[in-house]
Amino acid sequence: MKTGTRRWQLRRLALALLGCVPAIGLTVRAAPRAERRVTLYDGSLNTGTPDTQGFLYLARPQTPPLMATQAFADGVATLTTSAQRGDSAGWFGRADRLPALDRRAGFTVTFTVRLDAEDHSGSDKNGDGIGDRAGLSIIVLTSDVLGIELAFWPGEVWAQEDGAAEPPPPGNTLFTHAEGAAWDSSAALTPYDLRIQGDAYALSNAGAPILAGRLRDYRAFGQFPYTSRNFLFLGDDTTSASGTMALSQVAILLPDHGEGGTPTASPTVIPIATVEATATVEATATVAATATAETSATATAAATATPDGGGTVTVEALYLPLLRGGR
Repeated sequence: MKTGTRRWQLRRLALALLGCVPAIGLTVRAAPRAERRVTLYDGSLNTGTPDTQGFLYLARPQTPPLMATQAFADGVATLTTSAQRGDSAGWFGRADRLPALDRRAGFTVTFTVRLDAEDHSGSDKNGDGIGDRAGLSIIVLTSDVLGIELAFWPGEVWAQEDGAAEPPPPGNTLFTHAEGAAWDSSAALTPYDLRIQGDAYALSNAGAPILAGRLRDYRAFGQFPYTSRNFLFLGDDTTSASGTMALSQVAILLPDHGEGGTPTASPTVIPIATVEATATVEATATVAATATAETSATATAAATATPDGGGTVTVEALYLPLLRGGR
């Protein structure tokens, strides 16, 4: 397929998902006119970092001590793993705050972010001369596990490929650089809409398409979170890159079936003095998870994910496999 033709098709896919053109020849539908908003983080409330609302914050060093940090000022949360590249950290959507992410009905993840620094040098896993990791990623997995992981570089946003296995050998495609688009993600705090509908996704800014493609099936990884349903993550999920990001809001837009504009789940403020929902996963053989709060049982119970086979698992207990060496 010629490059120009593929770019036109991707652009048409994005426009169709955004409801700008008819979805001729595509198995997607336009975004619904009536939507309701489920707010997971609103920095303007000045409650602090996202783990005071609809997220859990977790961080892990590849080599202790941990140097990754999160901070909050003027309505904006900042996450940095730049001080030590092997550190990984991020915000996990709390299971008790996330609605069902039904790709058939369609939904949109809206988030406002700025990439202040990023280093992915040496992250080419399949030998094609292109890096395969990023210091900022967003992972969205739907109610049937299909989803998309998008990676942000200062001059590009791109998708992580699926496949049967990770490289090596070079022919393996899991978690390698797939479709991408030139984009300045570091100029300013930028609102993004990640629309998921049917078998496809489309990323846009203020209605202008940025990147579009098919949803992926990452279950070949065999571990959390890629075998989970209804999952949302923002941050640095790799030891092969680092970054600093600023975040001011995250919400999910769902079809409105008569509920009106009232969110089904409002952000819940968790007083830091009472329950600090920050956990540090120590790199030990026992995968010990220590919550930095007296009520660690409460913090753990709030941080759950639903695996493909059903049941409930704690994020803390499964975070280490996600950030295995070399990921």
